[in-house]
Amino acid sequence: MDWNRISRLVPMLSSDKQGEVIAAVNAIGRVLVAGGGNWHDLAKRVDGGFPGAAYGREEGETKRHSQTKQQYRPATKVRTFEEALDRLKYQDLSKWEREFCDSMRKRFAVSPHISMKQQDVLEKIMKKCGIEFED
Repeated sequence: MDWNRISRLVPMLSSDKQGEVIAAVNAIGRVLVAGGGNWHDLAKRVDGGFPGAAYGREEGETKRHSQTKQQYRPATKVRTFEEALDRLKYQDLSKWEREFCDSMRKRFAVSPHISMKQQDVLEKIMKKCGIEFED
């Protein structure tokens, strides 16, 4: 599948010209079919249907050693998201992740309730930083 070609075509979907949008849809469809896929495969990729999808890797492809930023370290065990936020090492996080964690700290000061999507993001950040919930 030529995901690079598709990634260049997707922005054309935002055109204010209906003909350009239709042409982009048709072109994406042709690339998908030529690669042996369909629109469902594109949807899975956008949704992160397999590990690494968000990083532009093909299914089954893994990170190269030089791309690995995280060093091996034993997992830190925590009981709550609040405790996890206190133990995060900010140097391991992107700017967006740091801002998200700061907003979650403020949120927890007001209410302990967060959405499932927020829980998913926090769990991904925890995993990235080697933090796990206690059993």
